[in-house]
Amino acid sequence: MSAKMGKWVRHHATTTIVIIGVMLVGALASLLTADITTSFPFGCWSSSDECNSFSYKALGFWAAVVVMAIIAFFNTKAGLEDKIASDRELANASQIIGGTSEKIQLLHEMMATMPPKGFLKQYSKVACNALWKLGEARDYISVKMEEGQTPDPKLIAVYIRQVLHSILEITQVWDSHVRHVSEPHLIYRANIMVMMDTKSLTAESADFFKGILKFYNREHAIYGNPVRFYDSVLWSVPELSTQYSLEGNGFSSGESHDASIAEIALGVRTSLSGSPELRGCVPGAPYCIAARKPYWVDDTEKLWLNEQEDQNLKPLVEDIKGFYSGDSQVARSILSTPLPPQASIEIQAAMASSEGTAKTIDLIGVLNIFCNEKNILQNSQNAHDFISLVSPLAEMVSDLVAYYVECEPKIYSLLNE
Repeated sequence: MSAKMGKWVRHHATTTIVIIGVMLVGALASLLTADITTSFPFGCWSSSDECNSFSYKALGFWAAVVVMAIIAFFNTKAGLEDKIASDRELANASQIIGGTSEKIQLLHEMMATMPPKGFLKQYSKVACNALWKLGEARDYISVKMEEGQTPDPKLIAVYIRQVLHSILEITQVWDSHVRHVSEPHLIYRANIMVMMDTKSLTAESADFFKGILKFYNREHAIYGNPVRFYDSVLWSVPELSTQYSLEGNGFSSGESHDASIAEIALGVRTSLSGSPELRGCVPGAPYCIAARKPYWVDDTEKLWLNEQEDQNLKPLVEDIKGFYSGDSQVARSILSTPLPPQASIEIQAAMASSEGTAKTIDLIGVLNIFCNEKNILQNSQNAHDFISLVSPLAEMVSDLVAYYVECEPKIYSLLNE
């Protein structure tokens, strides 16, 4: 038995003895009332003759009272000493983790945002599946390259959609945990936006992106094509999208893309100094590219209210309001995270021919996760914790997207002059 446990047992055993002793003393007092009241010292108050009287029964009673008082005193003293020691240990523990209420509150918040029950098990399953798909894709591409053939981008897109579907599965697990209910009507969607340097675009490519460009200031028409106003554009590739819900909706195999996600382009200005807000970046995918970190949009139907306060984005308010009011059932809330750029460097070198025909920008993309209800993952802290855990899966997606970019003729033509 440990010292603390032994002390706890002794303290509570003594308390029990005191309680039983008090009860016995009370019973003894009721039985010996006559002896107690007629003998010393109570007898002195009523009669001087009885002041000298002596009773062994009364003496025994008073001895019991004294003994129980001594036991109660030392038991109380031991309890106070234990409390002081516990308070001292608690103070030392508090000092170790920072010694402030803010640090303790932070610890509580960290515990509250830990992965929900069942998440890690599902995550392991999903990660193994994604790794397997990545291996299949690499083996397939290697075989095609050895045969001197171009890998089929449609097949690579299937691999990407399967990994995206896996990411949505664990998104649903975490989101249902923080919502405290599993809601079958919730639909989670994911897509990939590929970023391209506008300086490398041909006039034809720039015109293509102008046709699907969203949220840009009409005053930028002085550049001829508003696409040229930006350093880069993010393009939501239609084939690189999927959805997931508890109701299924037929997207589990990854054979088809999610046509409900609009094909759009968004401008990004990365060359300017200052915060993403000062560069006029729209919250979401453009912002997370400019800031190089995830971005969480709790409610797209209220997004335009924030932009109304930003002078750089004020001209875009009506466009943002109009787009998301009609698209709210697809993207009521959004979580965007940049895809790692380093994968494309390795893939580009591996897939370049001996004459160096591969010519692409350093691939940087965005993974978007949408929900048809507001507050996906409930708050920004949960969203960032989630992204930290799924970052290995994001890297796998980045590898597959790099393969896809190199193999898809349409993208290759847009990325290369």
